[in-house]
Amino acid sequence: MLFVSIVAVSPRLMAADSAVIGELIAKLGSSSFVERTEARRELTLSAADNLEALEQAALSADPETAQRLVESLEHVFLQDDGEVGEHAEEILQHLARSGGAASVPAGLVLQGNARLRESRARIALEKLGVQFIYFSPFAISNGREIFAQKAAILPEIGVELGPAAVLHSIFIHENWSGTTEDLWHFTRLSNHRDLAIYSIKGNNIEINDLYLLARELRGLTIQERGACLGVTSNPFPSPCQVGEVAENGPADKGGLVAGDFVFAVDEKPIRSFPHLVLTLQDYNIGDEVTFTINRNGEELMKQVKLGSWREASFNRDKIVDTPPPVVGPLGKLPVEKPAPEPKGGAGNSPDNPPVEPTPVP
Repeated sequence: MLFVSIVAVSPRLMAADSAVIGELIAKLGSSSFVERTEARRELTLSAADNLEALEQAALSADPETAQRLVESLEHVFLQDDGEVGEHAEEILQHLARSGGAASVPAGLVLQGNARLRESRARIALEKLGVQFIYFSPFAISNGREIFAQKAAILPEIGVELGPAAVLHSIFIHENWSGTTEDLWHFTRLSNHRDLAIYSIKGNNIEINDLYLLARELRGLTIQERGACLGVTSNPFPSPCQVGEVAENGPADKGGLVAGDFVFAVDEKPIRSFPHLVLTLQDYNIGDEVTFTINRNGEELMKQVKLGSWREASFNRDKIVDTPPPVVGPLGKLPVEKPAPEPKGGAGNSPDNPPVEPTPVP
């Protein structure tokens, strides 16, 4: 692992051409320690502007040279939390899958920075309309620990990275504003197994594009959902019986309670809970639906206004706070600037106290 803190760059690298970069890459295999070290230093300092050249060289390099090229790419990946860092990470992913000499060191870089990758992916995807749900590693469902069989493979849970939390599920909501290319961010979660991604109607994502993510995310399940009703099924085999009702969710507000049997939706017969889920995919947020139910032997009609999945409050006893952002060894969190002083020079007073900068944890 190579961390370079020197900021001075050789004048000839200020506008490096392919010949200069090629010369430096060749020197990485030199028998001279001084020559190798200087070449690696200059390549690392200029790597952000020459990522493609480093990638192409790493694909066909010998093991020692490939290792040094990966170290230069790692430096960019760790230092830059923007588009350049993302590009370096994509290249490391490509190298890890290439099967060449660079595949092992590139894979180790990605594996060793799994929580950093997850944090950056989450920040990027949340801006696009995605919601991440984290559970306690000790969460219990139906009397059994959810993660009991995975304790040995949970990725660095609670290791100096804030309260213990395990990524459990992801919702791509109807207000998704990303593109097909932005789905790449999900592959940065490859340290996890058995994730569930819920694709909500209205996000305009092709379901087949989500299925492609299974190549990177082991055990991934994709679920399509329409507007939110806010109920779970009875865990025991039965007709369509309501299990849990989300507090203050659409079903709760519409008068459905746990134990109700759903016989019809807008007079369309419902055979089972999966059939109910499939039927609701035809509805949009805000639609009013008439439910025919049986409660304690009495047939009732209930009007329910379907809502957004962001309103659902299932599993509150299992959900924990989203972990704080992870900063790599070369990165830093942005410091929030104090609010500007009001125009007119009001100065400080009991009604206008000085603004203290927000501390960075």
